[in-house]
Amino acid sequence: MTKKKAAVSRKRAKAKAPSRKAGRPSKYMLDLAESICERLSSGESLTSICAAEEMPKRTTVVGWQGQHDGFSTLYARARVAYADAIFDEAMEIADDSSGDWTTKVVRGEEAKVVDHENIQRSRLRVDTRLRVAAKINPAKYGEKLDVNMSGELNVSRLSDAKLNERIIGLLEKIGISGELATSFLLEPLPGDDDATRH
Repeated sequence: MTKKKAAVSRKRAKAKAPSRKAGRPSKYMLDLAESICERLSSGESLTSICAAEEMPKRTTVVGWQGQHDGFSTLYARARVAYADAIFDEAMEIADDSSGDWTTKVVRGEEAKVVDHENIQRSRLRVDTRLRVAAKINPAKYGEKLDVNMSGELNVSRLSDAKLNERIIGLLEKIGISGELATSFLLEPLPGDDDATRH
């Protein structure tokens, strides 16, 4: 075969070859970004959204957050809505007792028995959703710790020396000691020689 015939043959083979399928989208497009965020808001995970061939890869979507301020805001709002959606799912799972019982043959007779595996799996599904919701929106779904103090501390009758002892004791409880602790101490008032404050 001559060089000319070989070149013609290659051109024909190329022309007959099926066209390549378009790859996943990677270019940022507002309508695609809004579609992703809408699906995310309804409780679908980013991983499952990006599993579809017509969607960009998960890493692409994550990269858009740093590249497009508008998308960052849209995505953050969608994540908050996602937390609400998975919290609602957790409640539905917890309320669904349809799989808690199963029928087994016991001593030749059918008997209704508790399906512990289904109950444990449901518990895991609920706990996982609640933890994720708390991570995404801790103000709404996180553990609430009450750090408010109540009661009275009357320091007016303590001398500076006694107050300093109390301050050192409290600082040691939180791991502050040495020179750092001394910066919190009261300086004695002139003529305070262990006298009480009034």
